[in-house]
Amino acid sequence: SIITSILKIVKNEMAKNDVHKLFKVKVCYGALTNVVYDALQFAFQASIKNTNFYNAVLEAEKIPLKLKCQKCFNSFCLEEADSTIFFLPCPCCKQQTDYNVESGRELYVQYIHAE
Repeated sequence: SIITSILKIVKNEMAKNDVHKLFKVKVCYGALTNVVYDALQFAFQASIKNTNFYNAVLEAEKIPLKLKCQKCFNSFCLEEADSTIFFLPCPCCKQQTDYNVESGRELYVQYIHAE
């Protein structure tokens, strides 16, 4: 799962830096990743229960989908992403297809606050 992978990264980084108490993890996820914020929080809390990470906080930031029209090269953002996004017209030239995704696929640990 995503949380299992995040916690593995956290454990590895904490071991590398010889720190033992986790306070916060910040994760960034793109609109196209289909991450559900509440599910992510629930899974994090369930995974850290009865561990030495018990009081840690998960901060999560959603990165909006940013598309670039291949006709006019205009870049634009969409707050929500679903299966209809690639049929929306470009706000500049009204072209309905042929976009490049500039952001919105990301999923990474931005930082770990630990001592």
